[in-house]
Amino acid sequence: MYRMQEKLQDGSVIHTDQIVQKRKPRAPVRGLGIVLILFAIDLIAKQYFIITNSSYGNWWFKFKLFYNEGIVFSLPVPNWVYLPIALVIFLIFILLLTRAVKHDTASILGLMFVISGAGSNLLDRFVHGATIDYLLFFDRSAINIADIMIVVGVILFIRARNADQKLGSHRRIKATSKDIFN
Repeated sequence: MYRMQEKLQDGSVIHTDQIVQKRKPRAPVRGLGIVLILFAIDLIAKQYFIITNSSYGNWWFKFKLFYNEGIVFSLPVPNWVYLPIALVIFLIFILLLTRAVKHDTASILGLMFVISGAGSNLLDRFVHGATIDYLLFFDRSAINIADIMIVVGVILFIRARNADQKLGSHRRIKATSKDIFN
């Protein structure tokens, strides 16, 4: 652990009161490994259920092939409307990832989860004309691992950004008070 320091333009140094744990440089690599493994599991599961059309489970939870032609909560939207919008959003997340390299690993990991999950579902739309879901709840709600990756990624990204903003405002307050009182 180390105390954070920030050097101002006038040469003075600000020491924050907050102790920060030093990050390991391999964390993004491990995170990328997890994302790629989940991405591969999702693609393999989709192909398995397409080929076998198997169904396992009971009335409240099943592993079963479901072609989801809608968007969130299976709301019907034609692909000619959905695909261009989804592709633009996908590209925005890739742009965010290129800019997040300057930030902490949680932001990067969150964006990698979102991009991988969205990429898997977009691939389904282009290849099959629908998203391939295989986790069915109460014979109504169908999801896949890619959907779970998107939700986890958004949560990680938002939490990392909120933590970054809190730490950033703490630094600005410290810098301002030092400048005023010195």
